[in-house]
Amino acid sequence: MDLSNPNVLYAASYQRRRQPWGFNGGGPGSAIWKTTDGAKTWTRLTGNGLPGNPIIGRIGLDVARSKPQTIYASIEVGPSGGTGAGVNDDGTLATPGQGRGGGRGAAPPPPDPNKSGIWRSDDAGKTWKFLSNTMDRPMYYSKIRIDPSNTEIAYQGGAPFFKTVHGGKTLSQVQGLAHSDHHAHWINPRDGNHLLVGNDGGPDVSYDQGARGSSQLHRGAREFNKETRTSETLLLVRGPQKNCVGGAPTGG
Repeated sequence: MDLSNPNVLYAASYQRRRQPWGFNGGGPGSAIWKTTDGAKTWTRLTGNGLPGNPIIGRIGLDVARSKPQTIYASIEVGPSGGTGAGVNDDGTLATPGQGRGGGRGAAPPPPDPNKSGIWRSDDAGKTWKFLSNTMDRPMYYSKIRIDPSNTEIAYQGGAPFFKTVHGGKTLSQVQGLAHSDHHAHWINPRDGNHLLVGNDGGPDVSYDQGARGSSQLHRGAREFNKETRTSETLLLVRGPQKNCVGGAPTGG
């Protein structure tokens, strides 16, 4: 939503079909939409720098609080393979994580607007500019969020957690998080230094934009489930989504 005009909203549609024997992610039904009349009518945004591939997958959007004309879009371009990482030029399944860069000791490939990546508009969606392919399994991690006071700073989810301080042109991995697979993140609208990052190990919190890693990021809670009763003692069994499980009697 454009916070200066609540009649202006942006939305993403996602064409997908999951069945017991396979997954079809992406198609002409995926798109970015805009309304200027409070959702009475919607216009599909096409061309003007957006991907030309008719097969578009999952799209993540965010509108800058400090400058509503600025929009970031994380767009999955092309067919999605069973890994959710897309397919290579020869049609084979891509390896998850290969969109992060060139690997150890290797330079990342040159930016390619025909592949999944990050786009940006600075005129409320009229025109778009391709920025980077640095992302990770866009059908699985789609959240992108802009700093509330600085449009050059943004964060992108993934198995690693990405951050840009150059308006999306380059992204780097935020170090020091205790777990991987970052699906959700929130920036305090009153303090851009304050972040919450939700991953498969639970939530992380930072008060310096993640700059000092483990010295500022700590585990606050985890996904807990399951309780069982043995005789008269209630046994609580708890564990995060991955890695460990613990339990203890409640004493009554």
